Amino acid sequence: MSNLYSRFIEITTLTVVVISVYLLSMEIQKYTEATNVATYQKIIDDANDLQFDYHTNPFMVEATTQIRINGRSSLSPEQVAATINYGQSILRLTETSFMAWKKGIFSESQKQRFSRTECFIYKDMLSNDINIFPITGEYRNYLENTCKDLNLENFTKYFNEEK
Repeated sequence: MSNLYSRFIEITTLTVVVISVYLLSMEIQKYTEATNVATYQKIIDDANDLQFDYHTNPFMVEATTQIRINGRSSLSPEQVAATINYGQSILRLTETSFMAWKKGIFSESQKQRFSRTECFIYKDMLSNDINIFPITGEYRNYLENTCKDLNLENFTKYFNEEK
């Protein structure tokens, strides 16, 4: 009888351990999903804030208008610095999405949301000899390979058309 009781305790303990591990794995999965959603939302919020500021800040609106009408060479030194800072901020933001994608936090489709923007900014900064120092070499290599087919002239022409 003692042997039977001992077996019953072993089986019960093993069952409790298996159920506990299963419940723990479910908890970790839910926490991971919540973290992934929060990460994605934070990057989207930051992108929205940057874009909103760029298009509503009178200083940046004036700089953008000058670029469209007279080219980048017509900008004041302050406007040049501000537009460079904006481009670098966008690249740092899109690098965050790249890293989240590499770590499996973002899906391919989530990552693709940032591709057009990152390629445009990257190619624009390169074509204007702007130092792209705030991004890692790994991300720079990724952009070099991913963005090689983007025709900046056609993209810029579309961007500069009157709406």
